[in-house]
Amino acid sequence: MELTGPPTNPDDGEQVVAVTPLSPPEAVTELAKHDALHADVLAEAIDRGLV
Repeated sequence: MELTGPPTNPDDGEQVVAVTPLSPPEAVTELAKHDALHADVLAEAIDRGLV
């Protein structure tokens, strides 16, 4: 992923307040703080070489 500018959203979309570039393992750790199920899915994808 390449960060090319500040986040943008349509007027009726969710408001993005931050974009934090993370390595896949770092993303698993951060995601696990908020959503354990999807953290597990991401970890499995990493293990399978899909990410």
